[in-house]
Amino acid sequence: MSRERPILRPMMDTLRRAIEHGTEDELGVAILRLNDAKALLAALAGDPAGETLPDVQARTITLAELQAMCPPPAWMQAEEAAALERLFAIAQSDTGQARRAARFLLAWWNAGRFGGFNLTDLWGVDADVARDMHTVFGLVARVHRYPDTLGFGERLQAIARVRLDREEEP
Repeated sequence: MSRERPILRPMMDTLRRAIEHGTEDELGVAILRLNDAKALLAALAGDPAGETLPDVQARTITLAELQAMCPPPAWMQAEEAAALERLFAIAQSDTGQARRAARFLLAWWNAGRFGGFNLTDLWGVDADVARDMHTVFGLVARVHRYPDTLGFGERLQAIARVRLDREEEP
């Protein structure tokens, strides 16, 4: 069992927050600060391996070590993932509901560029699709992240290209 030194606890909390909600820059800074703190503690404690502070500072935390210290949050539940997949499938199709599903997803990604989602569009989708939108809306409210930061950037770009092409047709 791993013991977390009390002095590292605030840094570990910062690192966890950076993993869950931060940018890459914030995560990098948190890792550097944690490495510095670990190096200082090792040097002050007279590291049993006889490493000096510069030796300890030269080491970095590997991705595996970082993941072991701060496992990624279960940011998406199975029902949310299924609802999102169904909405992506509909948005990429050529059905009457495709435009509405695409607008919903694109509004999450970049409402300023692609326009917001008109709530009355819910009237034009099947009840199952409306439930999926409701589920994804809950996901958006909970994770506080844009979909491209969660790995959906390429899929959204493809939907945006198709939507923009269709809107330009006479």
